Amino acid sequence: MSLSSVEGRRAAAVLEETIRKLTFLEAISPDILQHRDELTKFVGDEVSQIIGDQRLLEERYEGLISQRSKLRGVANKFRYKLVQTEIEGVSRSLRNSTKSLCQNLKDNPDISGNLFKIQRERQDLIEIIEQTINEVGTLHACLAHLNFRTA
Repeated sequence: MSLSSVEGRRAAAVLEETIRKLTFLEAISPDILQHRDELTKFVGDEVSQIIGDQRLLEERYEGLISQRSKLRGVANKFRYKLVQTEIEGVSRSLRNSTKSLCQNLKDNPDISGNLFKIQRERQDLIEIIEQTINEVGTLHACLAHLNFRTA
């Protein structure tokens, strides 16, 4: 099945309009380099805060473990239980902090890398469409030349 001359021109026009729209999208896309540092700083600050909080919890946990080991004995049973309860609370907080850190790292992918990939894919698509337009034009030029010879 082949395209008529009119259908070929229509297809080329649609493809050219597609290129114009893709080029427009490229023009309004954020500049990766301009926003990369800003995005990295925002995500980095959030992760740094979580890590800092976790470090404090770990230090508190170590201190409580040390304190608990000194309280072993019958005379310190009440204080031992209080410290043990606090250790359990800090342990829970550490688990939650670790979950939060993992989730934060999972939820904040390489944004600049993704934007760069989108731009690269868009440019590749434009090149394929331009190649298709050229092939359609060449095919119709050849057909027109053949039709002219046979007429």
